[in-house]
Amino acid sequence: MSEQKKRGRPENNDNAVLTDIINDKEKLKTFKEAVANLVYHKRKIEADTLIYKEDVTGVSETYGLSKGLINAKVAAIVKEKESEEADKLLTKHEMMTEV
Repeated sequence: MSEQKKRGRPENNDNAVLTDIINDKEKLKTFKEAVANLVYHKRKIEADTLIYKEDVTGVSETYGLSKGLINAKVAAIVKEKESEEADKLLTKHEMMTEV
């Protein structure tokens, strides 16, 4: 059987690196601070995501539109691709009414 190529990132030797970090008091201190910072941001992202989902639900219920449509509109604005998305919808509309 031929050997398959590995995909993705190469594996790191995390245990050896962690051992080096643990054995160096200054590295350990900065590592803990870095992890605490990441935890803070991850929690904030999750809280913001929950608020966003609740806001989308509110807009959906208020206007009777699907959450998917609202999310698509917001994503198009954020990515600055409103015109491109509108062109896609127009093309779909033309196809559905003409074909």
